Amino acid sequence: MDVELLVEAVLFSVNREVKASFLMKKFNLTSQQLKDVIERLKQRYAGAVEVKELDDSFVMRVKPSIAQYVKDVFVGDEFSKKEKQVLAVLKEQGEVTSAQLSRTLGSGVYEAVRRLVERGFVKKKRAGRSFTLSLTPKFFKYFEE
Repeated sequence: MDVELLVEAVLFSVNREVKASFLMKKFNLTSQQLKDVIERLKQRYAGAVEVKELDDSFVMRVKPSIAQYVKDVFVGDEFSKKEKQVLAVLKEQGEVTSAQLSRTLGSGVYEAVRRLVERGFVKKKRAGRSFTLSLTPKFFKYFEE
């Protein structure tokens, strides 16, 4: 089976970013082979859909400039409502403590933050008894046009 088709199928199917290490292990690829496959996919998807590289992962998505016009027909979303709320607050306010975020957004915020930290969109650093949260460069790279 053509490995390019397999990588494309994974990126298309999961609706979130996929780690390069997962793709290399799954399809027995070297780092260079994966880069070559991704580059070919980027060339093939030059319209409304794009393959985007994010640090050590990749995502296939509708380009943000197009997504705003078709978002009402999306079946799934890669961010939960609470995750979107966390990202919106951090984008608007910059750094906030987890305690401030919890007071603002209520229950469920800690789980959303945990997932966003795991995925590399939010940075968390100790600040006394709480944590200071901020957006990472990955967030800005992911949401750029």
